[in-house]
Amino acid sequence: MTAGLAAGALLAAGAAFAEEDTVAIGLILPMTGPSASTGKQEQAGAQLYIQQHGTSVAGKKIALIVKDDGGAADVTKRLAQELIGNDKAKILMGFGLTPLALAVAPVATRPRFLKSSPPPPPRSSRKSPPYIVRTSFTLPQSQRRWPNGR
Repeated sequence: MTAGLAAGALLAAGAAFAEEDTVAIGLILPMTGPSASTGKQEQAGAQLYIQQHGTSVAGKKIALIVKDDGGAADVTKRLAQELIGNDKAKILMGFGLTPLALAVAPVATRPRFLKSSPPPPPRSSRKSPPYIVRTSFTLPQSQRRWPNGR
């Protein structure tokens, strides 16, 4: 799902990435610590997409850069800043936990930058409206509603 979203983002933002041959995508995940299973599942999904579809989308090569934040919001924010500044990432994805996505929201405030946060709640999208895309359901959407309201 993560890599599929990146592919869609590249297609939708074609003009924004027109001058670049390779688009760096930063995938920040909790690969260690108590939430490591979440990060490993997201990374496996991204790798599966690349295995099945290749590393090119809309004529651009995708460079997936995976970083482990250990589930710590301050580390997530630092890694996001490094991915943008050092690795020239144009898209940030991952964020297996709500506090991690919220920590990165202020970083993703410049034009022509996309932050995708699959799991966190909608409030993270309001932190930086034009540049955050949320692609997952919320917990209430997955809960069954009984006719009597219970």
